[in-house]
Amino acid sequence: MTGPFREPSPPLPSCPLCGCTTFVDGRMKGQGVVFVPDDADLLSSVFATGWGMRARKCDACNNVQLFASDDE
Repeated sequence: MTGPFREPSPPLPSCPLCGCTTFVDGRMKGQGVVFVPDDADLLSSVFATGWGMRARKCDACNNVQLFASDDE
């Protein structure tokens, strides 16, 4: 896995809302939850062939941050 979710994870920055440093890692579930760049071709935009979304939730304030994942 790549990005901030690789094992072992590098230290993650604190929550931008409350400053907490503990998070629960996860992924977004549902239809159509993908990242497609603005400069993607028409076919990619219509059929949403982008990157799956990983997420992390702050333990203190429940803020959810999203990250594009290139392995999903």
